[in-house]
Amino acid sequence: MVQISIQHIIGTVALIGVVVSAGLFYNIFTSFVQDDNRQKELGQISENVAMNIAEMINIVKFETFSSNYGNYTVKIIDLPTEVGGQPYKIQLVNISGQMQVHSFLSNRESIGANSTIPFNSGGSSIVLNTTSAVYQIKTGIDLVKIACSGIVYGKNGTAIWAYPVWESEMGNSPSTVTVGIGWVEAQQ
Repeated sequence: MVQISIQHIIGTVALIGVVVSAGLFYNIFTSFVQDDNRQKELGQISENVAMNIAEMINIVKFETFSSNYGNYTVKIIDLPTEVGGQPYKIQLVNISGQMQVHSFLSNRESIGANSTIPFNSGGSSIVLNTTSAVYQIKTGIDLVKIACSGIVYGKNGTAIWAYPVWESEMGNSPSTVTVGIGWVEAQQ
């Protein structure tokens, strides 16, 4: 009788061990798949923001032919508020002379993606504004308050702004274009 009980106990413990191992394997595997999906989504967000910044640089460079000459240019973009159920941040960085947009999860900075800002400087130097400040920018007839920083949380109402600095009014493009990222503060 005792030998039969011990065999059952050993078999039961082994079966429980297999079930627990299978559950742990499933959790670890799905965690890797979720992280990979989040990283891909962050890459798409970084690329979207980088392309919008490049567009703003090009618009500002050709402003000499418009009525907005020498003013701030602002574009409001809609971004997802979270990636995989988690908040994320967007940062403008200059890595070895390459200007990039870096998106990463707020609570796990190791999960992130970079995208180089594709632009042709055309003789203009590009400056990334990463200082924290609040700007009141006149856009058309509206006065918009934009809180800028080097790092912003991804959300609707994210603002990309650009400002040209012209050395002379005779040139075809500005000497410097400053770009930044922030969010539109609620109007009171």
